[in-house]
Amino acid sequence: MARGDLMLRLYRFRDLPALRRLLKPEIFPAASGSQVKAFGSSASLWWWMRRTFQVFYVIEIDKREGRRMIGFAGVYNMEPRNSLWVSLVIFDQKDRRHGYGRRALELLLSSFQKNHVAKTVCGEVLASNTGSLRFLKKLGFHIFSQDGNRVLLKFEYPAACGGVRTCPSINGPFSDEQRSPRVSICGVRRRVRLNENPCAALLIEKIAHF
Repeated sequence: MARGDLMLRLYRFRDLPALRRLLKPEIFPAASGSQVKAFGSSASLWWWMRRTFQVFYVIEIDKREGRRMIGFAGVYNMEPRNSLWVSLVIFDQKDRRHGYGRRALELLLSSFQKNHVAKTVCGEVLASNTGSLRFLKKLGFHIFSQDGNRVLLKFEYPAACGGVRTCPSINGPFSDEQRSPRVSICGVRRRVRLNENPCAALLIEKIAHF
């Protein structure tokens, strides 16, 4: 998926060393309030990615000096044809406030709609992360729940496109068992295992190669 000089693509194993270098522990507390230790190896990073996300994209920009990785977007908690959760982060402060996150999320929302992947897209941010809250609201997300400093938002496609009015991945109060490592727009963990849901696997294959 591409828009101008920005591209989203599925991560490759050869991306792991770069991702390990760019995913610094200090990113997590500011974005989500969670503490994540530095990844000791590419294998530990791969395992974290595998158990946290069902689809993992890297975000790249292609400038005159060459192409470079600036962030990632992950899909999780997918309930096929109904809802999913998305996490997106831009690694370096110098790459923020350039519209890269907005363009990346717009590409994902367009892909989900075109491929009828979900009717509702959800995310979570800290209430203190006012920049991310403003960013999401400008894209059409609205708050549907809040627990302390954690704010849950959802984006609903228009009814004519099959929109719904619920975000069923989250019901009731938060619990520690539901939580997963979070970065930026990332939320409560209640994953749909692919081997338990063949439909989810087919949809993921579809959006992965869009």
